Amino acid sequence: MIAEVSGSKRILMIDDHQLILDVLMRYFNAALDAQVDTAPDLDAALDLIDEHDYDLILLDYNLPGISGLSGLSQVLERSNNTPTALISSDLPREAIYDAMAMGAKGYIPKTSRAEAFANAIRFLLMGETFLPAEFFTRKAEPKKPRIENLSSRESDVLLLVAEGRSNKDVANELGLSETTVKMHLRSIYSKIGVDNRTQAALWANQRKL
Repeated sequence: MIAEVSGSKRILMIDDHQLILDVLMRYFNAALDAQVDTAPDLDAALDLIDEHDYDLILLDYNLPGISGLSGLSQVLERSNNTPTALISSDLPREAIYDAMAMGAKGYIPKTSRAEAFANAIRFLLMGETFLPAEFFTRKAEPKKPRIENLSSRESDVLLLVAEGRSNKDVANELGLSETTVKMHLRSIYSKIGVDNRTQAALWANQRKL
């Protein structure tokens, strides 16, 4: 049995599917004795975060116009690290690891039954971390091989550069800032012994990466 959360709580749900927002808001208002605010996009959510203090924020990983984990980064920064969990129909294991490393408190599949979803929120409101049981039981996804002595993230950056992608494209694809991409590139150049992105792309393509 899941312990009840004491006191009235305020939750923000950020999702572009209005039907999902409406259904979950009505259910959670009753099942959790909580006030649930909703936002259809990140801009609206950030405005609400500026206006209110939330006990928990639920963020759709696949919001339109937001790539990777950049939405999570903005929510955590604007809310002063209010407990935030990702929601998604399906989220790769690596993305969950990255989100938790950034400060997310968990991940709730949208495919969860309503009561299971509510129980996950109860855990989060009590200050716990929540991950679905299948996260621990399903087979780990094969990791992409690292390139020589590059880190996993540096390998990702190099592969995209080798495709001719700009720093902005790389940043959007990986959910990073352009400044972080540039830092990774400087490290890559040093490790593989090249001077610029063109040489790095040639280096990668010559090795058929």
